[in-house]
Amino acid sequence: MNIPLQTLSARQIGGAAVALLLGAVVLTGCDFTADNPGPTPDDELSQEISLPSVVAGMERATGEALNYIAYEGGAVSLEINAAGSIGNFGISTSERRGDVNPSGGDLTWELGHRARFTAEDGVERMRDVLGDDFSSSELAAEGLLWVGYANRLLGENFCKAVIDGGSAQPIDEHFTRAEGAFTEALQIARNVGNTEYEHAALAGRASVRVHLGNFDGAVADAEQVPRDFEYRMPYFSDAEEQYNRIYWANAFTPYGAHTVADTYFGPDVTGEEDLSFSAVDGGNYYDRTGDSRVPYELDPFRDFGDTGEIRWFPQQKYTARASPITLSSGAEMELIIAEGEIRDGNWQAAMTRINDMRAAVARDETNQVSSGTGVESRSAGSETEAWKWLKRERMIALWLEGRRMGDRRRWITDDAVPNAHPQQDLPGRDYCWPISQTEIESNENVSSSDNDLGAPYEY
Repeated sequence: MNIPLQTLSARQIGGAAVALLLGAVVLTGCDFTADNPGPTPDDELSQEISLPSVVAGMERATGEALNYIAYEGGAVSLEINAAGSIGNFGISTSERRGDVNPSGGDLTWELGHRARFTAEDGVERMRDVLGDDFSSSELAAEGLLWVGYANRLLGENFCKAVIDGGSAQPIDEHFTRAEGAFTEALQIARNVGNTEYEHAALAGRASVRVHLGNFDGAVADAEQVPRDFEYRMPYFSDAEEQYNRIYWANAFTPYGAHTVADTYFGPDVTGEEDLSFSAVDGGNYYDRTGDSRVPYELDPFRDFGDTGEIRWFPQQKYTARASPITLSSGAEMELIIAEGEIRDGNWQAAMTRINDMRAAVARDETNQVSSGTGVESRSAGSETEAWKWLKRERMIALWLEGRRMGDRRRWITDDAVPNAHPQQDLPGRDYCWPISQTEIESNENVSSSDNDLGAPYEY
């Protein structure tokens, strides 16, 4: 069987290598010893035959960073709630409170910057190897997409940018790098006629232009992306480090690390009025509406041994170790256009767009409360109310995708955005990770004072 190497993921390339090795053993039939060759020499990666593996490494590094950041950022932003978190999938006490600090962000910082460096260094390696052929290489377009998504991940979740041991910079540095990478990926994708990469580049660029304040450019990009488009980060069931972390942390094999109880979408199990249960939707959103974008088990029980059975509310957006996480979608593009309309003063058109989206959403067939298709429409009588529902819809559409912290920060820090519903922006909870303590201690160009934003990263 001949499989083009460029179609294989990092996991599959490793599997193919093992299969070839086993085949050789069967053919020779006598010597089962093997020498560990050690790390691949750098110059061997700078050969055209090695470039698919280089790009697969970019995907792997970005996927690992997203896995951790979406999970822990989901806890900080109250997309999920820590429950029984210990050991491998523990959500720290401070993260439960929405409080992130330099020492607590070491791993997310390391993984995020590893992904960025792996992608950026790999693309420069590809330029050197491919020369003039770079601009007509699908592999180059894919590599540039990983540069864009890795930088967006850092830009949306961290407070400051630090590039390769340099000084602290405004976070827009990551969005600017992402925009450049997506622009070049778009050009190459169009050169080679790859519409999937073209739409991913447009959608990725639209998403970072939002953070750069270029809403005209963001809307222009978003309008070119099909509404059924999705570009997703794959995960795999072969090894634990490649599992979807949000799923595996609560799959009860044996981990039960989080719940959706006492979040915006989940049930109110405390019976107390708190920030997670503002009057935006009155709590119990999924239970009442069956909105299939934010599913969880409605009335589950889990046996916790000596503790007995406890009601547990695990998310059901990701239901397998190999569940992918969406990086860009047509739904997000529709919401970018709606936000652009509100910013232009045409909030009525934005509400029509939001309600058209909601009418097209399938209800969860397992939900006994709801029937038919579509979820209830929203009603706004002012621009401020329209902002409230726009923010709410992005929370729903991008739930558990590692996007919530970035949205909160850009709205909170933008004077043009009204404080439409304070609780929705989670006051008192941090909205970005600071520069990590490890970076501060190892990089002479940064210090703890670089983490002083005038407030402790919060609203």
